[in-house]
Amino acid sequence: MQQTRLQILCQIESKFEMIQTNQSLWLNSSLEKYRPNVKIDRAVITNPQNSMEKCLILEPNAVKQVAADTFAHQFRKRRTMLDNLSPYWREIYKRQSEFEDAYVPLMESFTEEEWLETTRELSRKSAAGPSGINYRILKKLPLDFIKFILRFYNVCYRTSCNPTAWRQSNIIPILKPEKFSYNISNTWPIALLDVFRKVLTKMITKRLSYILSTNGILKGHNFCGLKEESTSTPLNLLNNIMKDAKDHCKELWILTQDMAKAYDSISMEGLRMSLYRLGIPNIFIDWLINLFEGRSMKVITAFGLSPSLNAADGID
Repeated sequence: MQQTRLQILCQIESKFEMIQTNQSLWLNSSLEKYRPNVKIDRAVITNPQNSMEKCLILEPNAVKQVAADTFAHQFRKRRTMLDNLSPYWREIYKRQSEFEDAYVPLMESFTEEEWLETTRELSRKSAAGPSGINYRILKKLPLDFIKFILRFYNVCYRTSCNPTAWRQSNIIPILKPEKFSYNISNTWPIALLDVFRKVLTKMITKRLSYILSTNGILKGHNFCGLKEESTSTPLNLLNNIMKDAKDHCKELWILTQDMAKAYDSISMEGLRMSLYRLGIPNIFIDWLINLFEGRSMKVITAFGLSPSLNAADGID
């Protein structure tokens, strides 16, 4: 009896510690939500001769090629036809110059304080990119090396030019809500990027998020959620609107839109036009487009890395 009581107390303590330190794990455990790892050791594809039939691919090189082809299609070049915009949309995409002065801090040189603040927030558990260098190494770099990296960052930023290694990544497929059934299309690609690139983009994201939020640039039809903002406000607002309509017998129409592969299908032309419209400096726009253009990826499978695939559109 005493041993059983001790086991119960240990389980309670373990659950309490999980709630305090890893709420995501606790929620998944409580809701019995488990997402098993995807193992790409075979692939199911549509029969090229008969679209009603499926084929099971087992040969290692063929499996790797299917994985590469699947994600190459996902990151394919989109036909946007942005050169043929109507006068109405051309007017909408005209550059807004009223906030140009607000972006001055965005183009300042990177500092040691920014590096230390950003690297402090990095998770030691994050997987490394193609170089094999992880966040643990970055956290232990000597000051002289940090200064050298910051000078390198500043040169890249001012010249809108990025290293080729920053455009290379490895993809880990993770499960979508749909059943996997060895159909690689039923997975999401998670890109493992170079850690030096990730630190730079994190520092820039902080700068840009601060500028956008403090100056109220994203508003009206340009509204979007920014880092560290909560969804509770719009959810409470929508709930109150629904309650008001119900209490007063009003007609209410609500439209929600789920954009499939939204990040993967962003065109470089559309991204450039959107950034230009917000009055963001051209040097920054050129640097960002240079970072995303000409990317190459390899998919992690049970048989090793797949052949390289080119990403024409999409961001990571």
